[in-house]
Amino acid sequence: MNTSIALAGVGGFAINILQLMEYAKRPKIERPDFKDLLFYVPYLAWPVLGGILSYAYVESGVQLSPILALNVGLSAPLIFRAMVEANPIKPAAINPGPGA
Repeated sequence: MNTSIALAGVGGFAINILQLMEYAKRPKIERPDFKDLLFYVPYLAWPVLGGILSYAYVESGVQLSPILALNVGLSAPLIFRAMVEANPIKPAAINPGPGA
């Protein structure tokens, strides 16, 4: 495995650790349900997506330094969110019908 991809995965996992540290500051009543399996999806998804993003950079010929690879993993959630929100395909408007 490429070092850049591994470091990006570590960066993606580090985002989850930061969120756990934020949960510790909240009162117990406001903390998430740690028994819910959906809570743990980001612990797998962000490292994998960070690694995929790093792989895309490496395969595109970009030379990633270790700090840049870690940064790619850390910013992967923001990058993917921006990609989804910038989707140029807009759904067709709903026609409310006559008289509306």
